[in-house]
Amino acid sequence: MGNGYFFADMCELYDYCKENVIKEAKAKFGKETVAEDISSEIFYKITEHSEWFFKLDGTKQKDYVEKIKDKVFTKYQKEWEQSYSIKFDEDLYGKYYNNNDRILFMEEESARSNFNCLSPAEKRAAEKRYIENKSISQIAKDENTTENAVSKRLSRARNKIKSETGK
Repeated sequence: MGNGYFFADMCELYDYCKENVIKEAKAKFGKETVAEDISSEIFYKITEHSEWFFKLDGTKQKDYVEKIKDKVFTKYQKEWEQSYSIKFDEDLYGKYYNNNDRILFMEEESARSNFNCLSPAEKRAAEKRYIENKSISQIAKDENTTENAVSKRLSRARNKIKSETGK
């Protein structure tokens, strides 16, 4: 980069974004489409200012590319965590794992009497999760505790109910 030939510089920059950025993004996010989006966004952000970008010497160009890449990666990392990790895990838990537990708590008519063996914190967590159908994050917010603590309470509640009912 930085040899003074605009078209050649653009091609070199494009190749760099396609080869290096896509490899790094795919390794980090695991999806080809996300990696291509990141590469395209980086290329676009750099070419927005191409009139002065290509006047820089090679090391300054690479520093600028790295700076833009870090910003874009950080943005995508935040979006990725918000849209995929938390929601996906919560949805998956609710659809596949929680149904058996809900049956355990609700199948008998005296389901609420099963709650008598639980501590107050376990009882509140179990009622909110299996009767009110709240998510673990909502329960944690209501109880002013961590999601990990709520998960442990629910696990203890399931184990106690299973041992009481023999199921």
